Amino acid sequence: FDASRSGAEWWAQVRGGDGARAEGIEFHWDVDEHQCDRARGVHVHPHLSTVTYLSAHGAPTVVLDARSRASSPRATARLHGPLSAGAVSWPCVGKHFVFDGSLLH
Repeated sequence: FDASRSGAEWWAQVRGGDGARAEGIEFHWDVDEHQCDRARGVHVHPHLSTVTYLSAHGAPTVVLDARSRASSPRATARLHGPLSAGAVSWPCVGKHFVFDGSLLH
């Protein structure tokens, strides 16, 4: 552990439940956005990614066995092929889901 190079990032998603057109979150890899901007697209993934559910409503989180070891968005876009495994986590109040931060979800 190197405190000068370590940290945490969090963000929240609020999705309308009022009959408005459903908004989704597209499949993505978590990356250090600051490093990506600073180093011209270099992808540095977190060791772990987490999802914490505050309600029991909404679509599940799907995690696929597709790792981005690419160093740029262009290289990542070229990744393709069969998937060997995956996981689905359905919303449940207070549930905390943890997975490898380099996986597509």
